[in-house]
Amino acid sequence: MPTHLHIAHHDGQDTVTEEEVKENLARLEDQFGPFVSCRVSIDAPHKHSKNGAPVGVKLQIVAPHCEVNVSEDADTAHNALRDAFEAAKKQLRTKTDKQRSKH
Repeated sequence: MPTHLHIAHHDGQDTVTEEEVKENLARLEDQFGPFVSCRVSIDAPHKHSKNGAPVGVKLQIVAPHCEVNVSEDADTAHNALRDAFEAAKKQLRTKTDKQRSKH
């Protein structure tokens, strides 16, 4: 599956690796079948404020039967990644269930 991964500036302590992203994608593909393509963007601010600036994760997953777009913000890259993949899983489950009920 073609995967486009963009990881913007991170502070070093809260860096998500390409391997972590691919592991999350593999778990989703195990549940929902192979994807046609996937785009993952992880954007963190260059400087954290006192309260910590949010980290944003955007996912665009194209499966043979549907497309899922997710955008999640959290206090850390790992939390944002986890939340984004959870939201994608829910959307894929809903869309897959709708597809099955049509048949």
